[in-house]
Parts: sequence; C-alpha cells; structure tokens
Amino acid sequence: MHLGRNGFLYAGAIDDTTTQRNSVVLCVALTGHPFTVHTRRESLAVTDAVLVAPGWLRIDTCGAPVALLDVCPTDYHFRALARAVVGTRVWPCAHFAELFDDLASFRSGRMPRGEADALHVRVLELAMQRVPPVPPLDPRIRQVMRRMREEPGLPVADLAAAVDLSADWLRRLFAAEAGLPLGRYEMTLRLQTAAAHLHLGVSLTQVAANAGFADLAHFSKFWKLHYGFAPRRAFAGSEVVIDEVPWPCMETTHPGTEQRASPGWARLSAEAP
Repeated sequence: MHLGRNGFLYAGAIDDTTTQRNSVVLCVALTGHPFTVHTRRESLAVTDAVLVAPGWLRIDTCGAPVALLDVCPTDYHFRALARAVVGTRVWPCAHFAELFDDLASFRSGRMPRGEADALHVRVLELAMQRVPPVPPLDPRIRQVMRRMREEPGLPVADLAAAVDLSADWLRRLFAAEAGLPLGRYEMTLRLQTAAAHLHLGVSLTQVAANAGFADLAHFSKFWKLHYGFAPRRAFAGSEVVIDEVPWPCMETTHPGTEQRASPGWARLSAEAP
C-alpha cells in the first residue's frame, strides 16, 4: 500500500475486509477473476472495475489481486467522483488496461516511491475521464475547509460564524458542497495528521494525541475502520509505505516532531479544496 496525503493505492488480494470509509474507492480486477463488493445498498459480483461511494464497505477478492484506489475528501477530484456514484458504479476493466503492467510491478514491491506516486496519479486521471465536471466549490465552504486544516478542533459555531452562517445551515451546505458531512471531513483531517506522524516515526500514543484523538484505543479504532488494518502495520517492514509529500494537515508542530518535520510539511496542498 502506498499511502499519500489524499488517499492511497493498493494492489493485491483483499480477504473479506470491512471498512467505514470517508473516501470514494475505485476497485479494479487485475486478472479477470470475480470479486465481491458489499455496501449498505447492495452486494455486487464484479469482474471489471467498480467505483464505490463513501460509507460502509466490505470487499472479498477470494485471493485474486485487485487494484484499489482510495480518493479522500481533501483530494481536488473527490467531489466529482462522489457526485458520479450512488452506491456503486461499474466501469469496464479495459479502461485501465494500459496500467496493468505497472500495477503488477507496484504489487511486487519493486516500484520506487516516485514511480508509485506517478502511478497513483495516472489511475486517478483515467477514472476522472469517466465522470462529468462539477461546479466550483462554494467559497464559504472552501474557507471553512481551510480553517479546519489550519486550526484543528474549532467548534462548528466558530466555523459557521466566520462565513456568516448558522451552525445548522453550515452543516447542510457543507454536506451538499463537499460530498460528505462536516464531521467526517474533520475525521479525515485527523487521520491524515496521524498518517503524517506515523511517517515521522512518532510513537503510536503520541500520534493519537497529536491527531486529536482521546487515546490510543480511540485512534486505533477509527484508523482500522477507515483503512482496514491496525496502525501498527505502518511500522512493520515495507508493506505500508507512507508518502513524504507535504500533508494538508501539517500546519503546526506537534510534540515529538520538532526535529523530524521538514519545512515543506508546513505548506498546504495546492490541490486541496
């Protein structure tokens, strides 16, 4: 798995893993063998590619390899993908066939990190060819997102007041514009903060505190719920590779990271909404 600031790319088998994702997920069969996707709305046997809306998701590939692209709400393309799917949407596998050799190399673990970054982008670009464009994001919601990244933990009332809205109206407008509830966007930012600090080698207890979780158990629960594996696996060998790019959440220095963080980590993503 290659975990970056706006999602992740994975290639391999998935054995009946259940998650509750804030992301849009694209799953592509790499060998033509069927795999099963279960959501709250339906169960689907797939031999092609399937785009899945945010929410409860269980995937079982029965040992067959698939490519999994996770596009989280801080990605510029999330809104278009989220609006293009209600539940699931099946696409022809042939649309992604030009990348199969590269995905096989990625799956083997031989692909350098820079090439994995480029492959992630190419998979996303192909996916975007199949969805219609969306209107620009409401500038009030863009401002709220920026405040949430820069000042984690601000009460909803303060965020709403900054854009001259009531808290209830902000929640409604945020969900309509961003494609998911405000609280789930905030959780995405917390998990990004946690991933950034995992990359820096901070202890799991400190990671949980820096990301705003009440304790390690609370953090581990939400991490596994979203990613499908315990955060300790990020420390285990090279199975999970966390990107070194500047993360949208790294606006402040947290305890234990003062000597590890580079100046680039303080920059906001140019692609962030």
